Amino acid sequence: MKTRNLFTIILALFAGTSLLAQDRAYTPTLVSPAHETTEAMPVTLLDWEPIAGYHNIRYEVQIDETNAFDSPIELQSVETAIYSPALKFNTTYYWRVRALDDDQNSPVSDWSEPWSYTTFRTVALNTPANNHNTEQSPRPFVKWKSTNSSNFNGISKFEIAYSVNEDMSDASYRIREYANSNNTAITITDTLFNLNFGQVYYWNVRAYNMGEGDYESVSDWCDAPYTFVVVDEPILSKPQMKNDKNVDVDPDVLMELKNEYLAVVYEYQIATDEAFENVVGTYPSTSKTCSAPSLAYGEKYYWRARHTNNNAFSEWSFTDEEVWWFSVINKPELKSPANNASLEANGNLTWSAIGTSTQYTIAISLSPDFPSNDTMTRVVTRAPQTTNIQTLNINSIGGIVNASNNTYYWRVKATHTRFDGVVEDTEWSDTRVFTYNPTGINDYNGFYSSVYPNPNNGSFTVEVDENVDNAIVTVYDMVGKVRFHDNVSFEGNRHEFNLSLEKGLYIIEINNNGIRTNKKITVQ
Repeated sequence: MKTRNLFTIILALFAGTSLLAQDRAYTPTLVSPAHETTEAMPVTLLDWEPIAGYHNIRYEVQIDETNAFDSPIELQSVETAIYSPALKFNTTYYWRVRALDDDQNSPVSDWSEPWSYTTFRTVALNTPANNHNTEQSPRPFVKWKSTNSSNFNGISKFEIAYSVNEDMSDASYRIREYANSNNTAITITDTLFNLNFGQVYYWNVRAYNMGEGDYESVSDWCDAPYTFVVVDEPILSKPQMKNDKNVDVDPDVLMELKNEYLAVVYEYQIATDEAFENVVGTYPSTSKTCSAPSLAYGEKYYWRARHTNNNAFSEWSFTDEEVWWFSVINKPELKSPANNASLEANGNLTWSAIGTSTQYTIAISLSPDFPSNDTMTRVVTRAPQTTNIQTLNINSIGGIVNASNNTYYWRVKATHTRFDGVVEDTEWSDTRVFTYNPTGINDYNGFYSSVYPNPNNGSFTVEVDENVDNAIVTVYDMVGKVRFHDNVSFEGNRHEFNLSLEKGLYIIEINNNGIRTNKKITVQ
C-alpha cells in the first residue's frame, strides 16, 4: 500500500513539473536578417531558431517602424521563417518573434529581443560603364543590380530615365516590368531605343515596390546618373592603308569596320574620286563587313562608311591623314613552276585566283612573242576553280608541250563581268619560262654527248667526246626496262642507231670505262 502511494506521488510530481515547464519556453533566437542589416529588399525572409519539445506550436511575428511595436504588422507561421509583406524603401523596421500554442491568450514564450533592418534606398547602376568614351549602340543595353548583390524581391517594376542633360531635364522614361516571380535576378537589363548618333546620354533607375496602401513606395533615383556616348562615325579597318594591303585587291574586296553595334545598319560607299562626287554605289550591310561589287580591273577606288538606325545617320567615316582607298588587281600572279624551272610530264601550271573571275585564259608558246600560230602557241580557257590557287595540267592543253628540254613560255589573264555589266579582261600576267623535263630526271654528263635528231622515230645519231672509242650503250624506257644494250664503237666520235621503239620517252646511257653520261630522247 505504501509502495503504491509512493508511486502515485512521484507520478504527480513528474506531471506537475512538465506542466510547469510548458508555462514558459525559451525565447526564440532570431537568425536573419542580422541585426541592423542595411540594403534589405522590400520583401525579406525573416528567420529564427525553432523551439524544441512542444507540439502544435506556432510562431507570431511582429514588424513595425518603431521598437515599441505600437502599430505592428502581425504574421503567424508554423515554420521558423516567413517572408515579410512588401515594405517601404529606405525605412528601418523592427521585428520580433514569440511562440504560441492552441491557447492564443497563453503564449508559450516571451517576445524575442527586437532586431532591426533597413530596406534599400537606391539600386546600383552597372553598365554601360560611367564613361564618356564608352561608345554604345543607338539601341544600348542598360543594366543595374541590387546594392548588396542579393536577388531583387518585392519589386513590381523599374523606371529608367535617360536624357541628354546631366541634370536629367527633358528626360525620357521607360518602365521595365519585373516579371521574375522566382525573385532570382540580381542584375536587371533593359534596352533603350533610337538614340542619336554621337550624342552623350545620362541615365538613371529607380524601383517600385509591390506594397499596397500605406506601404506602396518608390525608391530614390541613384545619387548620380551614369553617362555614355552613342557611337558616331565608324572606324575603317580593312583593307589596311599600310604595307600595300590595299594594293592589288580583288574586284569584290571585303571592306571591314573595326567595331560592330547592335541594331545598326552599315552603309558602305565607293567612289572613283576622294571627294565622292563620282559615286559607284552605296551598299547597306547588317554586319561590319561588306563585299564590294565586281569593280573594274586595275582601277583605284575610294571608300567610306557610316552607321544608320531608324532613318538616322551618323557622320561618314574620316581620317586625319587621307581618304581610304584601294586599287583593284589588273593581272593574275603566276605561282608555279618558278621562272626558268623545269616541268615534268604530268606537271601543273598554277596561279592565284582573282575574285569575281568567270574565266581564265592560258597561253603557252615556244616563242616569247606568243605568235598566233597553233603550232607555236596554244591558247585555252578554263572556268575558275573554287580554290585560291588555280591549276592547269599541261596534259590537258593539246600536246604542245611534248619536246624534252624545249623551252616554253606561258601567261594567264582573267575575265569577269563588271558591276555595270561590262565584260572585261585583265592584262596578261607576267610571262614565265619553263623547260620541259618529262621524266623528272636531268641529263647527266660525265663527258660530252649529243643526240640528234631529238625527237626522232627511233633512228638517231649519238655524238661523243673524241676520247671515247668504244662504250657500252643502254636504252631504258620509263619503267626502267632495258630496250637496247650493246658495246658500241664510236668511229669518228659518232654512231648511228636504228632502233625499233614505240612512241615515248627513253633514257640512253653511255658508259665509257665507268664514266657515264645519259640523255633523254623522245620517239614520235
